[in-house]
Amino acid sequence: LCEMARRFLAGLVLVLAASAVVRACPTYPETVPLTDFAAHVADALKEVEAFLANHSATFPGLIATAVYDQQIFWELGLGSNNKSDPQSGPPTLDSIVRVASITKVFTDLMALQLRDAGVLNLDDPVSKHYPEFSVINPYRTKSEVTLGQLASHTSGLTREIPYSNNETQILETVSKQYLVAPPSTRFHYSNLGIAVLGQACAQAAGRSYEDYIRDEITNPLDMTHAGFAYDDYTREHMAVGFDLDGHPAPVETLGWGNPCGGLFASARDMAKLVALMNRRDAPAGGSNVVDGTTLTEALSPVVLLRGGEGAVGSPWEMKYNNASQIWVKSKAGELPGYRSQISLVPDLKLGVFISVLQSDVPSDIDPTASVFTEQVLDILLPAVLKVLWAFQPAPVLPVHSADFVGSYGDGLIVVSQESNRLVVTSQGNAGYLLPFTNESGAAGGPPADHVLRLVAQDQSGGCRWLDDGVDTELIYFAQGSPAPSVNFMQGTWDRD
Repeated sequence: LCEMARRFLAGLVLVLAASAVVRACPTYPETVPLTDFAAHVADALKEVEAFLANHSATFPGLIATAVYDQQIFWELGLGSNNKSDPQSGPPTLDSIVRVASITKVFTDLMALQLRDAGVLNLDDPVSKHYPEFSVINPYRTKSEVTLGQLASHTSGLTREIPYSNNETQILETVSKQYLVAPPSTRFHYSNLGIAVLGQACAQAAGRSYEDYIRDEITNPLDMTHAGFAYDDYTREHMAVGFDLDGHPAPVETLGWGNPCGGLFASARDMAKLVALMNRRDAPAGGSNVVDGTTLTEALSPVVLLRGGEGAVGSPWEMKYNNASQIWVKSKAGELPGYRSQISLVPDLKLGVFISVLQSDVPSDIDPTASVFTEQVLDILLPAVLKVLWAFQPAPVLPVHSADFVGSYGDGLIVVSQESNRLVVTSQGNAGYLLPFTNESGAAGGPPADHVLRLVAQDQSGGCRWLDDGVDTELIYFAQGSPAPSVNFMQGTWDRD
């Protein structure tokens, strides 16, 4: 018997007992395939539609859609696609809008994609790939601005691009500016920073930013309406945005600044982005434009905000939904005539996109400044959680489970079968043993059917004590009938 492992198990029990006063770490249902998802949350969708109809009456138009896993399960168009045209109907999934700063998601995906391909490193200084770029660092720390800092708004660059579409003039102006903060010390939102990132990545890739996004991201994702040109096709399919005075908003392309906000796209295109972000368990290839682990990286926080309930990633902005105890990852965008937001709930493979055909949405109409996505998710989340919990698959006994039942290490570890579950007990602490799957077929390890996943029953200790969600570890049983020993954590115990 390994004394260190014995102490670990005893300590685990003490941690669980002492942490009962801490709020339990939330657990979420497994996302399961469900056809006609809308029918399962129909009452919530009716409430959502009533809310949006009531709060959007003053807008020229609104288009909204929701995605579960890979399916669009709901869409809603309100108002007019072009209120100047009496014959115009409401905007549709294929109406093109200006998604503005949501473009930053594509720019950061470009950087991650090039990183994965070995073309660049996020720790590279910007000057390595974009030698024309420079800025004055007046602080005692003299590290150069990196690509990763640009991606997460931690570079210290000023917020806005100098008013010019001429690259030489922009870079000359920036070269005479100071950083507003030392790199990596704080979050400071920067349109300039993401524009520099996109142009640096374009130089590293050896083609224009716009061509790269088209060839490597939007085309593989079949985003048929997405692009940067305000051409005849875009004009024909455009939902017309208006200013607060009721005039059609002018449409000006951003040129050098395209990486920070120049994309035109439809709600259907944004639904395909949501579907991509829901494929975090898939390898790169085809429409999976980056590996699933890279998507998880993109959705991970880089900076914790001082308010205590939010964080910023690359470039996702994160807020904790306290009512449902779950993180929401969002990106908003605004240009004259348009305000849009995409909000994801990655743990449930759920996403919402809403665009209104007006910028400067009054705070008394949308106090959350989320283009109503927060309010919509407040309605949807309880319904989605209820449905997913109701459709959880029944527990499955591991193969060879009869061989694993027994007592090990003088009773320190006891494995028993209760109905269709294997239960492991150690010093009063119990957990379930679930099948482990070697999904990739990785070679060199023990037989996967003799490896089980431990899921602790008691999660009252909060996320910091055990694991983020359920406490999961792997237990290895030796081959034999019955299994002669078990290996867990730091020790191996023989069958009694």
